[in-house]
Amino acid sequence: MSNRRLGGVVLLVAVLLGSLLVARIGGVRIAGSAIAVPGAGAPRVGDCVREISGPVTIPSSGAPPPTGSVGIVGESSVSFSRCAEQHVGEVVAFRMTPGSTAAGAANSDWCSEVARGYQSSSVWRIYGPPGELWNPVSNHEFIAILSASPDYPWEACAVLAPGMELYSGSYVASLPGLLPPPAPFGSCRSVSEASDTWISCTSPHRVQEFGVAVEAGMSSRDAVAACRELIQAVTGLPDVNAGGLLKIQVVGGSSPAGGGDFGGADLGGADAIESAEFGRCRLIATGPTQLIGTLIGIGTGKLPLA
Repeated sequence: MSNRRLGGVVLLVAVLLGSLLVARIGGVRIAGSAIAVPGAGAPRVGDCVREISGPVTIPSSGAPPPTGSVGIVGESSVSFSRCAEQHVGEVVAFRMTPGSTAAGAANSDWCSEVARGYQSSSVWRIYGPPGELWNPVSNHEFIAILSASPDYPWEACAVLAPGMELYSGSYVASLPGLLPPPAPFGSCRSVSEASDTWISCTSPHRVQEFGVAVEAGMSSRDAVAACRELIQAVTGLPDVNAGGLLKIQVVGGSSPAGGGDFGGADLGGADAIESAEFGRCRLIATGPTQLIGTLIGIGTGKLPLA
């Protein structure tokens, strides 16, 4: 190859490389509009709900509604995470829903079925049979999250902490009973002479409820024995009185066997809890003792004392 021809090739290569470099620096311009990947915002089972910013049918403060209710929220009001940071819930189920939940159609039937499945097969199994008198409570809630796209419709079902409180860890991972649940999960009460109201289990409190009576009328003696069995099953405490730091308390409902102290438990009449048509099975901290976490699944671990 002649020197003149070789020089021409080198010049051509240099011009091409220079053009590519200029294009890279200035940015390659391609005609058209950006299009989001279909379903890119859809969660996966095991993802966490980091925040719910839009309107939802369950409250984010105050007393949570009865366990088992299912709220509805649109995709645009929810942000998801991979659970490394604090979150308010966990995605437990996901499905594609062609033609049924497009553009956020309000329907929580499927998530309700998922919730009932969790309650019957997981939560109830941990708690043990509630017997004829008590149904266990934990105040966790479920929410149906509906996609906004008619082209890629989906629905997710998530379990939420009481009051949509931020927490670390996994409530779902605690369901087999090998680990205690995160601190917010439980039905805790702030009790004084003037009031008896729901409070976050992470705030100082003296009372945690574990069961609501199946029927309004009950015998106090039967109620106390069944309440003790329920608390032992829920907490795993070898001694439900924790050496005198805690005491069983049965309040509300009708007590044909009479009030007073019986079997190491406090018994209250129908006025012991506001509008308490149904009795409540509780543990109450004695003396100045206060709790700052749930007692569910505590087992032989350290009590969450303030």
